Amino acid sequence: MNAVEIIYTNWKGVTATRTIQPIEIWFGATDYHPTEQWLLKALDIKKNEQRDFALQDVQSWQPVIDKKH
Repeated sequence: MNAVEIIYTNWKGVTATRTIQPIEIWFGATDYHPTEQWLLKALDIKKNEQRDFALQDVQSWQPVIDKKH
């Protein structure tokens, strides 16, 4: 699966561009998202850590183009 660049507002209200590798979409809650909702489990490429992103807080979604081809 290809990487995706998202503009995301985290639980602190900070908006930033993140490059992620999506893993799965699931419904539930986490410590940072205590209300049940749709979440995106993904690898945050810059941090090299798996994270859960609230889909309602994703403002944009753009595939990362592999410029080698």
